[in-house]
Amino acid sequence: MKTPLNIFCAIMLSCLFSACGRNVSCPDLDENILSWFPYEESSVIRLENKTTDDLLTIPIAYMRIDHTSHYNTSYDCGHCDDEIMIGNNDVGFSISVHIEKNKITFERYKIGDVSFYGSHIMSENYIFNDKKYEQVKIFENTGNNTKLIVARNFGIVGFIDENGEEWLLIENSAMQQIKARIIDVSCG
Repeated sequence: MKTPLNIFCAIMLSCLFSACGRNVSCPDLDENILSWFPYEESSVIRLENKTTDDLLTIPIAYMRIDHTSHYNTSYDCGHCDDEIMIGNNDVGFSISVHIEKNKITFERYKIGDVSFYGSHIMSENYIFNDKKYEQVKIFENTGNNTKLIVARNFGIVGFIDENGEEWLLIENSAMQQIKARIIDVSCG
């Protein structure tokens, strides 16, 4: 026989279990993703203008990789999301990457006043400045005719600015020594 006390207890237990949620473990960050971003704090990217020989020096002031190790289903933030943030605000340079379950879902590169984000073309065995790269991503802004080329294991290898000038990678001081620190974060 169901008494009001039994019904009340059943409702309270149901509320208690739904309020507690459950912990969900997220997969480890696939470190192969980092091969697209071979940078570390205090490293330097140097690009040379092919026409004028001007140099663009970009010191990396910060690099942060946040990896969601787990989340609790009772919180709104429950996803296996990771973030990579690289940049130097003083020189107008930043890279922002959003990753869901080890798949890059969004990338944004900012060099000075020009941003590259959204869709890109993947290419293999791409030749740029007489050098062959096994895998590249090419971001194009048709509105201002700018282009960014990012190669696996090299990072940014070049871009074409709004004046049509080519800037080519001449140095990435971190390329041989990737020591990215991954910070485990949780939600809930």
